Amino acid sequence: MRHFYKYVTTATGHIILENGTLRWSAPAVLNDPFDMQFAFQVSRNLDTVRARAAEKYRKHVAGEWLDKPLNNLGRLIRLVRVRQSIATSAQFEESLNKLFDESLERLVVGMPWFNAEVMGEQFSNARICCFSDVPTNILMWSYYAENHAGLVLRFRDDTPDNQLTEVKQVRYVEQMPQLYDEDELSDTLAGYGGLPPERIIDRVVWTKSSHWRHEQEWRIYGGNGRTVASYEDRPFGNAELDGVIFGLRMPFATVTELSGLTKGKYPHAELLHTMSFENRYELRIERL
Repeated sequence: MRHFYKYVTTATGHIILENGTLRWSAPAVLNDPFDMQFAFQVSRNLDTVRARAAEKYRKHVAGEWLDKPLNNLGRLIRLVRVRQSIATSAQFEESLNKLFDESLERLVVGMPWFNAEVMGEQFSNARICCFSDVPTNILMWSYYAENHAGLVLRFRDDTPDNQLTEVKQVRYVEQMPQLYDEDELSDTLAGYGGLPPERIIDRVVWTKSSHWRHEQEWRIYGGNGRTVASYEDRPFGNAELDGVIFGLRMPFATVTELSGLTKGKYPHAELLHTMSFENRYELRIERL
């Protein structure tokens, strides 16, 4: 069993507790303008790609096959079965270089269209729900929980039909992702595979700039929305919510109100609150 945490304002927390729903958002309303809205890049080491592709191509036409799915080029290679002697000729080498150059040029030229049309079409109406794996992040309390006057909702992932079984950890990177890494691109040039849609989804949904690393984010991808609105409120299982953590600046009257609401609808949930240390910049959590 693992726990995941949702930092929210008092008003949002009240709605979630009252309605038993979480907000799933589209990329356009996320606070990071690059989140799921970046442009895929082409490999910065095309010479390395060419060299790897040439080696794989020669082995492919000689019958030294990788255990990978084929693309159209690969199926043609298997059909024609070029001899090894041809694969080492100067004429073959020249044709191979021309093939690679043309393929890479088409990829580079086509990237703006891919980023504008395919990415925009696929993900503009996508829905994600975001969590953190730590409840004591001082900055997160400040950003998302009303400067420590809000709350954090604690969810567990081991209840029946739990949506958190789909949660994945966000990768934080220094550079925008490449559509293909060098190995994938050299495979494609040598006749193997392509880029499965699920791999594109994985790179788009679970990749963010390293600027956000401190958030320690996990998220669920919910596919496209059922409406054109920029968000949807979707229900979660009652047993999934097993704790409510009140911020150290939340007024006592608000703590009392939300405690009553929580115990009325989620009697199994723990009531907790954050406390500060006198001698270091950290938060701790204690039972209410």
